[in-house]
Amino acid sequence: KSGLAALRRAARSAGADMALFGHTHRPVCLQEDGLLLLNPGSAGCPPRLTWARLEIGEEGGVSCRILDL
Repeated sequence: KSGLAALRRAARSAGADMALFGHTHRPVCLQEDGLLLLNPGSAGCPPRLTWARLEIGEEGGVSCRILDL
């Protein structure tokens, strides 16, 4: 609820490579300086129904995509 800047700071402070969050119903899929931020959006709150795909490669790389239902 404090915004993406606060989430970035908290994730970096914790040494995280990714921060998964939700409850805002706004889809986010960003990679910035080695930090992945992912919010799948909302599967039940129109007007845009979304979900997220998080892919973790065998080498440890990660990627995400927001997809519409």
